[in-house]
Amino acid sequence: MTIHSFLPSLATVLALASLPLLASAQQSAQDLQNGAAAVDCAQLAAMPNAPITVEACEAQKAAFGNLGAAAAAPGGARPGDASMTCAQIIAELQASRFAGVSAQTAAEGVAAGEQLREAMASNQARAVGLAAAQTAGTAAASVAPNAVQGAGAMQHEAEQAALRRAAMAEIRPAQTRVGLANAASAQDLANSLQANPRAAALIQMAAARNCQMP
Repeated sequence: MTIHSFLPSLATVLALASLPLLASAQQSAQDLQNGAAAVDCAQLAAMPNAPITVEACEAQKAAFGNLGAAAAAPGGARPGDASMTCAQIIAELQASRFAGVSAQTAAEGVAAGEQLREAMASNQARAVGLAAAQTAGTAAASVAPNAVQGAGAMQHEAEQAALRRAAMAEIRPAQTRVGLANAASAQDLANSLQANPRAAALIQMAAARNCQMP
């Protein structure tokens, strides 16, 4: 496990909420702040079949902005930091009692992710079932008059539209829950870093050296 698991990049965490924001996995704390500030939540939420609501997007913007600010805050550097090895950095970080994400927040993240996976899977199954039924219906109507076939095609379109609406009604709340859970995790990390600036400095040092957790 890399040290980045302590301080996930904006790209990594927002990707879990399906927010289409491109960024490097090696982002600096300033990049984290700038990336969050650059997101236009209203524009994203206005997209057809938008993957995130304004509420969840704004929560993530605020939380990741706070996380970037906490990670970049001064006060954690010590003389001799430049000569520290990865083993020394990790040993001090483990001894620092860095709180990270609370158990309650982590549990909500797991539950939110499971809700989204179940919603996606159930709607995929319904889509497959509808496609099979419509294919069979089309085959059966192939010898019917054109008017009957046309009516059948219109019915299929209506059924597909209804399925899409039902899918979004189930998936959107799950997406919002995941987005809010990601925001809560980022805010927990920000709070932990603000309370422990030395841990913030160690995490930045470890990330810069690409240290590996044992």
